[in-house]
Amino acid sequence: MAALLTVLLLSGGSALRVRANGVPLRIPLAYLAGLSNWGPQDATGSVEMSFAEGIVKLDAKGLPQLSGQQYQLWLVKSATNKAFSLGTFSADANRAVAYTGKISGIDGYDYDLLQITVEPVPDPDPAPAAQRSIGGFFTPIKQVDNGSGGISSDVMPASLPNTGDAPADVAPGQPTAHGLSRHALGILLIGVGATVLITTLRRRRLFS
Repeated sequence: MAALLTVLLLSGGSALRVRANGVPLRIPLAYLAGLSNWGPQDATGSVEMSFAEGIVKLDAKGLPQLSGQQYQLWLVKSATNKAFSLGTFSADANRAVAYTGKISGIDGYDYDLLQITVEPVPDPDPAPAAQRSIGGFFTPIKQVDNGSGGISSDVMPASLPNTGDAPADVAPGQPTAHGLSRHALGILLIGVGATVLITTLRRRRLFS
């Protein structure tokens, strides 16, 4: 029993670590007061984005079809208005969007806003246009400072429009409180199991 509980605890800890490093950002999109200035105010959407895998998926509804224009999805640093394009797309006849793209060549992970704009075709200006549709804020991602250029983890976004602060870094090799408590509990359970086993063997020898 002790061994089984120990295995479950250790596997549970591994599952939590995998989940923390693998769950993508999910950002709800809506018409943002003071920021959005174009299109239906009841349009909505959501973006699933993973910096670790370099994938972005957008689903939206309520965006009208365009003629001679296209939609473009941007990552934006709200403090500086610096923008990074995540691709262009169109809405179908049902005013719906289903777009999947790649995150390639990004210069950092301190972006905190997703914004859809309406751009001309062709588009000579690499910057976002002034026509801003739905968008959504999220908590920035911290980059791991270990020389590998990796990402610490993807996190669930904060509620709109609260951007919040990024979680504090954990020093390399330093166990968290949860990891330490699981490790200590596992050792304790192994010790209890061994004690029970030895006691049982001694009793059998006495009565045999």
